[in-house]
Amino acid sequence: MGNLFGYNLANFLTKIGPEQALIGADMNAPRTLRGYANNSPRGNIMEDLISGLNLHLLNEKNSEPTFQRRNAKGWPDVTLVKGVQLARTASWKVRDELSSSDHKYIHTQLGISVQKHTYTRFKTVYGGHRKFSKHFRKEIPQIQQQLLDCNTRVQLDETTSILQRAIFRCCQKAYKLKKVKQSTKVTWWTQELDIKKKEMREVQKRANNTTGTEQTRYQLLFSRKQALYKKLSLRAKRTSLKNFCTQTKNPYGIPYKAIVKGNLPHQTFSRLWTSRNKACPSPSQTEFFKSSTHKSLSPSNASLRTKQPEKKPLPKTK
Repeated sequence: MGNLFGYNLANFLTKIGPEQALIGADMNAPRTLRGYANNSPRGNIMEDLISGLNLHLLNEKNSEPTFQRRNAKGWPDVTLVKGVQLARTASWKVRDELSSSDHKYIHTQLGISVQKHTYTRFKTVYGGHRKFSKHFRKEIPQIQQQLLDCNTRVQLDETTSILQRAIFRCCQKAYKLKKVKQSTKVTWWTQELDIKKKEMREVQKRANNTTGTEQTRYQLLFSRKQALYKKLSLRAKRTSLKNFCTQTKNPYGIPYKAIVKGNLPHQTFSRLWTSRNKACPSPSQTEFFKSSTHKSLSPSNASLRTKQPEKKPLPKTK
């Protein structure tokens, strides 16, 4: 841990001012406070940095190791918090869930409240303005009288709220609600992966609870199951996108807009669409799909193609 890291961290905390912050880093600074057997010079420097910047350490002393291999384990991952109130309400725990890395998942829960605001949206493009004006004219006299009676800032704020509620009521009577489209997620998690993950966790628990040759045997078995789990999960991620594209009924639906449009040429999606074995598009969809994927062959784009000069015959020699 060099002086550069401490300088960058201090500069960052100065920029955010009184705002609270959560900092996570892989320090590799052994300290007995976090489970190591001995202290190191790097760990002493980290402790001085934490105390100098008024940070709070969330790591627990008797926690599970955050880094574990077959022949090594440690607690290099550090979670720091800026703010006394945030440090009192936060909780820190190493999860037993297996990851695709040597580092384990760390669950940090912050005891803060987050407000989520939702707004109603109306369709104003398809008409309804006359109906809105008809209903809003009835509200104008009352709002005008309240504006004339305003003498303080509080009364003006209250009148503004009344005006907003009146506009909202008129919009509900005149316009239709606009539905928010929910994005379709590509799911790749299967029951087979869940079973492999549970088997791998069971073998890891046995490897941690045994010693000697029995522990070595379970560690080798865990390495094999972990490699198989990584292989299957990677294969599932790669094939899920292809299945999501080929199993759709509309060739120009969500898969086309999310993947092909602006990224891949039409010919690539054409090969994916025609490679399906079972489902087939309708005749109208096929004609539209062919006409859009072969625009380069249409007469309107003939001028974009480069013309090759015609070869003239050589003159006859006398």
